[in-house]
Amino acid sequence: MLKTDRFFEQLISQYGRLPQMDKGNSNILADYKHVRENPLCGDQVAVFLGGKDDQQRRYLSVDVQGCIICRASGKIMEECMAQTHDDEWPVCLSVTIESFNGVAHREQPEVCGSDSLKALFWLRRYPVRKKCALLPWLALEEALLLSTKEGLALE
Repeated sequence: MLKTDRFFEQLISQYGRLPQMDKGNSNILADYKHVRENPLCGDQVAVFLGGKDDQQRRYLSVDVQGCIICRASGKIMEECMAQTHDDEWPVCLSVTIESFNGVAHREQPEVCGSDSLKALFWLRRYPVRKKCALLPWLALEEALLLSTKEGLALE
């Protein structure tokens, strides 16, 4: 087994097997909820967005019901976005989604170069599983677009 394969397996186990946090307060803190599903495998991602807190950080919570890869990707995404300034979220999402699809970028936002996220890119070798890993990222991208179109000022 290659080192990359082993690292990937450990990463997925680390993130994907963590118990789901109680997201009961997500509805209270969130101003916007968006759900995206993959009907072929049953994965479901709920993205909760809210206004900025006292530290001027946008509220984000992700609830993933599905396979271990989708859950791991959702948790990695939550961590990445927590480390990324809100204004950079669209760029980071775009770069990450394109990277999953094999598009190389010279200048990536720092968070988009994290080891955890790089390990997920290993899934490009498995197109069926790639869809599971991409689902949280696509759900957040859609949530940001739709919340803007609907005129919600998440400021």
